[in-house]
Amino acid sequence: MKVPASEDKIAKLPRDVITSAEQAAREGKCSVCQLEYEKGDTLMTLPCGHKFHEDCVTQWLQNYSKKCPYCKEDVYMYKLNCHSLDRLLCLPPC
Repeated sequence: MKVPASEDKIAKLPRDVITSAEQAAREGKCSVCQLEYEKGDTLMTLPCGHKFHEDCVTQWLQNYSKKCPYCKEDVYMYKLNCHSLDRLLCLPPC
């Protein structure tokens, strides 16, 4: 059964633009379309921390599921881990 995410939730997800070939190489590839990231691509980060091409994951969330296509974590759940806690508390990364 398809349970898509709301437009409002999708709009609030963070986005980043890849600014260098080195950053693109570090990020790897989109697990939705399987294409390597390139300089200039816009990535969307889900609450679980997984990143995808903005267009790929937007289509996934709008048309298929409100869950991460990689780990199946619900985009409405905020998974606290040391990295997300660091962002909340403004601490240096662990």
